[in-house]
Parts: sequence; structure tokens; C-alpha cells
Amino acid sequence: MPCMNSQNGVWIYDGPFYNGPFPPATPVDCCRRPCGRPYDGARPASAFFYQSGRLNIGGGRPIPFNSCSLPDNAIRLSGGVMTLRRPGAYAVSYAVTVPENATLSTVLRLSMDGGDVPGSALEIVKNTTDNSMTFSGQAIVNAEEDAELKLVSEAPIDIGAGSGSDVVATMSVHRL
Repeated sequence: MPCMNSQNGVWIYDGPFYNGPFPPATPVDCCRRPCGRPYDGARPASAFFYQSGRLNIGGGRPIPFNSCSLPDNAIRLSGGVMTLRRPGAYAVSYAVTVPENATLSTVLRLSMDGGDVPGSALEIVKNTTDNSMTFSGQAIVNAEEDAELKLVSEAPIDIGAGSGSDVVATMSVHRL
């Protein structure tokens, strides 16, 4: 007998979205894997963080990210530290905008569970006040359950946003 979510024994569903024929030959249960096996939690998780207004931190400190969009509780933010509650691979990207009236020289890097993420360091050098500049970096990380991820600056940062509410730093985290 074919599985509930198969057609002639061929899987037509393997994730949080139905991708089979329309209308489906049989009802589709979007919370279960094919053949009725319970869903194992391997669904995507994502979050978006941003820092608006003035950014003032000491060297060796994480960017605090004062706002975020968290669709579920799979990723949490506290004091600039993201807790990745599910194990797996994550795509992480970040950007810092230095306004035209500011200068900055530092190195940003991702840190996970107290260690630097290889290849994630980004040197920022803006020594003129002629225009604004945006610097960005990205990495793929493999996280254990409840891994702590943060974006750390080697040198102190003290930059204000142009209008006071402009975004000066962003970070997005997406479980692959």
C-alpha cells in the first residue's frame, strides 16, 4: 500500500511545503514525513537582527542588535548573543553601514561558542567623512544545539545613525 504522501510509492512531499500534483490524490498532512513518520524538526529557522540609532560598544564586545524579527523560538537574542536552539548548518550574513559623518577602523568577526568562525573576519576601514560606506560579510556555520553566535568588533565602535533611527548594522541567520 502506498504511503499517505506518495503517489504510486514515489514521495511527493518531503518538507514543510506540499509539492505534488494539484489537487492531491490523497490528503496531505504537512506536519508529518512521508509514510506517516513523525516530523523530525528539520524545518528551516530564520531570524533578522538590526541595530538602529547610535552604536557604542567597547572592543571585544558583540554588536547588541536592538531589534529583531524572530518568526519562531528556534533562534533567540539576548545582549547581542544569538542562541541557535536547533543543531545544523546555518547561513549567516551581516552588514555594517558607517554614516558619512563618521570614521571607523576595526575588524568584525563571527564568534560561535567562544571561538572565531573561520573566514568570517571583515576589516573595516573608513577614514573619510565624504560619504557613507557599507561593509558586509557572510559565513556558513555548523552549530550544535543551543550554540551561541555573535558578531564581535575588535576595536571600540561609536557611530551614530544619520537620522537617529537609521539602521547601522544588520545580521540574518537562516538554517539550511
